[in-house]
Amino acid sequence: MKLLTSLHLARADADHAFAVHLSDALHRGDPIPAAWVIVVAFYCAVHCVNAYLWEIYDFAPSDHESRTRALHSSADLTTISVAYDALGVRAYHARYEPTFSAPPTLVERSVQQAGEIRAAVRGYLGLNR
Repeated sequence: MKLLTSLHLARADADHAFAVHLSDALHRGDPIPAAWVIVVAFYCAVHCVNAYLWEIYDFAPSDHESRTRALHSSADLTTISVAYDALGVRAYHARYEPTFSAPPTLVERSVQQAGEIRAAVRGYLGLNR
């Protein structure tokens, strides 16, 4: 496995663990900004996609648009594209819309989708066997 792939996967793992931790804290009633749990979950997905694109295509996207285009062009990654796109839209709203509200079910779904993307990409790279 290429070094940059491993680094992206490590960051994805850390982001996912942090999103789970924040989500758990939110459910305990800790004062956690729910919107940012969604952002962390999305960046788990970003690093997963970056890992795959680097390992398989030697492609390091320079922005969200080029990453999303590559994701939709890859046969493997199209299986996660709906979840990735949904997370991306939610994270965008969480970052830029001051009235964005994230109910607990949306936070849970976002963390779940990040985990599903993480598992799928690890599988595509032969790491879940």
